[in-house]
Amino acid sequence: MNTRRSAVVVARRRIARRRRAQPDAAASACTRIRCWTAVVVSGARIRTLIERGMLGLYGVFFLVTRGKKPTVRRRRLVRELQQLQADETLHPHLGQLDMAGLDSFSITVAGPEGTPYERGAFRVHVRLPDDYPFVPPVVRFLTRCFHPNVDPDLGDVCLDLLKQEWTPALTLSTVLLSIVVLLGEPNAEDPLSQAVADLMLRDPGAYKRTARLWTERYAVAADGGADATRLTDEAAGTSTPR
Repeated sequence: MNTRRSAVVVARRRIARRRRAQPDAAASACTRIRCWTAVVVSGARIRTLIERGMLGLYGVFFLVTRGKKPTVRRRRLVRELQQLQADETLHPHLGQLDMAGLDSFSITVAGPEGTPYERGAFRVHVRLPDDYPFVPPVVRFLTRCFHPNVDPDLGDVCLDLLKQEWTPALTLSTVLLSIVVLLGEPNAEDPLSQAVADLMLRDPGAYKRTARLWTERYAVAADGGADATRLTDEAAGTSTPR
């Protein structure tokens, strides 16, 4: 027992000598410890800071570490969110970003001009599986959308990029840009909603009128889109009664 206590005393004395010899290194170590033990910020708090202009729209606001050094996957997620902030080609097409966590967020995608989805603000939910980036993210529309490649009830998206064409080299910026392109260029040859695809091929005018009607009804809201969503971020895989 005395031997153990002596070893502890010796170790403490060595640490104290190192701190006196290298105070800058000790301070730097303390700073790193404070960084790795960052407080987890709630989604509501983040939205409040955004509204007050204290955080950038696409900035990386928090890092969930729970006292541990971030993994390679987390570092990549932070880097991709930073790329979203720097990608000026996406800024005109994206709006409000709500973080439910580092692995889950929803974002507003603006309907492309010159399409039936123009003036629409479509909420899209993105969930990153544990094996990301080796498996694609799960993307669902929270806003109802009359589109051949979007499930009208569940909001699932039919996009090759999110299936067999996915590679770890792709990023969240690429995924969101593909969603914008999909709204402007529907693919009736590989539909998720066969009824919408059939109408698009048989009567393009009727398809555009219906898509525009759905956009005005569900994706254009006077209060900023609150009436446009039919799913919540917590239950993005299930539909609510209408």
